[in-house]
Amino acid sequence: MRSVNPLQPILTIFNSLNRLRAFWAVLPALLVIHGCATVSPTSSPTVKDDGIEVHDEGVDIDPFYQIPDKDPEDRASRSAPQVSSKATSGTVLALLSQAKEQEKSGNPEKAAAVLERALRIEPNNAQLWYRLALLRLQQGQLDLAKSLAAKSSALAQGDEGLQVKNRTIMEQVDLLQGR
Repeated sequence: MRSVNPLQPILTIFNSLNRLRAFWAVLPALLVIHGCATVSPTSSPTVKDDGIEVHDEGVDIDPFYQIPDKDPEDRASRSAPQVSSKATSGTVLALLSQAKEQEKSGNPEKAAAVLERALRIEPNNAQLWYRLALLRLQQGQLDLAKSLAAKSSALAQGDEGLQVKNRTIMEQVDLLQGR
């Protein structure tokens, strides 16, 4: 016959308490790890303009009108459409932000270099080609802007909004060149 240990219920409770203590000791670390791995989605309102303003004196273009500013108040006041149908990596989003800062600082060539670096990472991202086309149009590199817009348009199959924006760039180039 098997003898029953009178301390068995107490040992069972003690083992349960140790497991519970271990759980509570590990839980904060798990929450921190989970928090580091979680990326909160950003919502993007719709755009009412295409970043191009035509005046009698010339064309004003904001190549980064779709990139939210770092300032949350400015982000709320500025609209941004969804990125093209292609997924955009965190690295490319960081490069887009860096390019925007370069443009704001009056360094369009550096901004273009950063966009080109992003294109090396995601060469099929129609939105990147479009932004580079806008920047080149702003710089007065009309033929290059038209060619970049055509490349973006070719990659933007199914994204009618981006197709329209690319056609607008190509039409602006033709208008500026007197065609």
